[in-house]
Amino acid sequence: MFVHLQRRPGTHLRRNLTAGGSPELDKNAQLAAVVKKYKDQGVPKDNIERALAKAKEGKEKGGGIVVYEALAFGSVGIIATHLAPVKFMFERKGFVQVSLDRNLANFDKSVEELIEAALGADAEDFDQQPDEEHPENVSLKFTSAPEALSKVCEAVMSSNIQSLRLQANELIYKPVEANESTEELELQVSDLVSGLEGDEDILRVWTSLDSR
Repeated sequence: MFVHLQRRPGTHLRRNLTAGGSPELDKNAQLAAVVKKYKDQGVPKDNIERALAKAKEGKEKGGGIVVYEALAFGSVGIIATHLAPVKFMFERKGFVQVSLDRNLANFDKSVEELIEAALGADAEDFDQQPDEEHPENVSLKFTSAPEALSKVCEAVMSSNIQSLRLQANELIYKPVEANESTEELELQVSDLVSGLEGDEDILRVWTSLDSR
């Protein structure tokens, strides 16, 4: 029992603070009771203080509960709750991608018009890259809040620009922060994604290595 409790103070303290309790013992009777329990069980003072400091740090950064649901061994249902920071690795975004001929006589003006139209329709960001499928073209990528997706797409595609072609109009999961990558890591992730996408029940896979 001693070993089990010694491993759990951090979880119990973070759970208490996530529920909205104060990190100060004299202002949080429930937290004080949890700390007293661990002291009575002989959990070292340093362990408790470290757990309190970590729980307080998580409280200041913001935290929430994430629910995972899975099926094990083909028939056993499992559901687990996990304390996690509010800042997740991905955020839901609207994504519009169009392609146009870089050899257009008024190419620069056309690009500027598309960007202005998208931003006017509440696009949050844009990027310009070579079109991998058509080297003679350029791809423009626009991201927005999910609820602005259709508005951005309509604004961009309402242009009369010749050769303009819609490549994507969808909701995506965009990495909050870009990963530092290596060739080995990219190969490992590529193999993992290929394996996941090989499952007919998997609809789509995103990773924090994705460029968009």
